[in-house]
Amino acid sequence: MSKGLLLSKNIVRILLGMVFILSSVLKLISLDSFELYIFSFNLMNFALAGIAARLLIAAEMILGVALIGKFEYKWSWWLGMLMTLGFTFFLVYVVIFRNDANCHCFGDLIEIDPLHSIYKNIVMMALFIFCKNAGNQRLILEKVSPESN
Repeated sequence: MSKGLLLSKNIVRILLGMVFILSSVLKLISLDSFELYIFSFNLMNFALAGIAARLLIAAEMILGVALIGKFEYKWSWWLGMLMTLGFTFFLVYVVIFRNDANCHCFGDLIEIDPLHSIYKNIVMMALFIFCKNAGNQRLILEKVSPESN
C-alpha cells in the first residue's frame, strides 16, 4: 500500500474518531435534553433513560479514543461500524414514525434532523469501509537528513 493511501486512511480514521468524541462531548453538554429525548420513546423510566444516556455517551467517547489511538483497532472498527449502522436503523424509525426536528446526534448545539443524520451515517460507513485496513500497517515517514541534499 502506498504511503499516500495509508496516510489518507489514517487521516480518515482519526476524523471518524473525532466525530464520535465530538458527538459524545456535545451530548454531555446538553445532557438534560438528551436524557429527555431518550425518555420520550417510552422504552424505560426516566432513571434508566439517564443511565442509558450516560452509557451511550461513554461508549462514543471510548470508541472515538480507540479509533484515534488504534487501540484494538479491529474491534473498535467493528464496534464503530455496528454502532453507526444501529444509529442509522434507529434514525430510519424516527423518520418513519416520529416528526423530530433534532435527532440529538450532536446534542442541542448542532441541530440535525434525522434524515440528514442518516445521510451523515451513510458517509461515515463508507469512510469506515475505506479505512478498514488502516490499523494493520504503520505509517513510517522517512526522515530526511540535511546531508542527503
